[in-house]
Amino acid sequence: FENKIIGASFGNVVTWWDGKHLTNVELFVLPSYQHHGVGKSLLKRLCQEGVNIYCAKIFDARTYKTSPFPLSWYKAIGITTSRTHVIIEGNIQDILKHL
Repeated sequence: FENKIIGASFGNVVTWWDGKHLTNVELFVLPSYQHHGVGKSLLKRLCQEGVNIYCAKIFDARTYKTSPFPLSWYKAIGITTSRTHVIIEGNIQDILKHL
């Protein structure tokens, strides 16, 4: 790949009540290199290290629901939307006004 950075993946490992989670995962690949297995390779390495080094059992990440991709890609590799969690978000200044 011409000795340049074409993508990356990273995340945190956090202990929850049900075990260690590989969480806040970020994955990106330059558009011109997508659909060539780069994302799968990056995510596979990240997950393997999460298991081998930290004994992680659960994968947590965020993606956008406003477009089919990348959610369709995640579903194709076995990652599903959560049945138990809802992502909540808000502007911190607005929250402070209400507290």
